[in-house]
Amino acid sequence: MSEPISTEKYDKVILPKKERWGLLVSRSSFLASKSEIHSEELVGLPIISPFRFDVQKMIYSWTGLEVKLNIIGTYNLIFNVFSLVENGIGLALAMEGAISPRQPDSLKFLPLVPEIKTNCVLAWRKNTTLSPTTDIFIKKVKNAF
Repeated sequence: MSEPISTEKYDKVILPKKERWGLLVSRSSFLASKSEIHSEELVGLPIISPFRFDVQKMIYSWTGLEVKLNIIGTYNLIFNVFSLVENGIGLALAMEGAISPRQPDSLKFLPLVPEIKTNCVLAWRKNTTLSPTTDIFIKKVKNAF
């Protein structure tokens, strides 16, 4: 999972690589000539946001613009919004690592400034009996990090 996320019900291992957040835009967008995007530049833009409330709260906190953001939709899986961004329906807030390997050439990632970076975590339910394979996997991950 990616942070921010509530993990009170879970045990977790925080993975060492942080993920940078940004805005996914069409290369035909007026924004495509930019190399980064600042919070005040998001005002009025049609934004497609991750569905999770914790992520939306993080973005609102970063911008200080909750009322002024134009969230036109939400998503759970980033590849489901590629065609919406390509066709100019909206711009997607996303983590760079989630889109880089799959990002079509027709899209461009603009990092948010000031930068937002979050951790990825391996999480599993607390007080749950794990299969021997899962238990070994978690131990190997813990030892690796």
